Amino acid sequence: MKRNDASSHYRIKIAWIVVCIVVLKAIGTSEELTAILTLVAVFYLVHATLRMALRVLFYLIRWLCIAAALAWIVSRLLF
Repeated sequence: MKRNDASSHYRIKIAWIVVCIVVLKAIGTSEELTAILTLVAVFYLVHATLRMALRVLFYLIRWLCIAAALAWIVSRLLF
């Protein structure tokens, strides 16, 4: 899977969970089963959001370290 496909992958999974919840409510299954599936959907949404946020954070930290290393090298060469 490509990097930029990750968010669409999560969106597709969340859409399927929402479809399952709607179908369960439409066919009249128990409220407990629907509530459990809703909790699973919320947990997955929080998990996916944290995973994407951590990916962005580590990306920024990596480039900050590269910039600091380059600044240190340039300062050693100039002074």
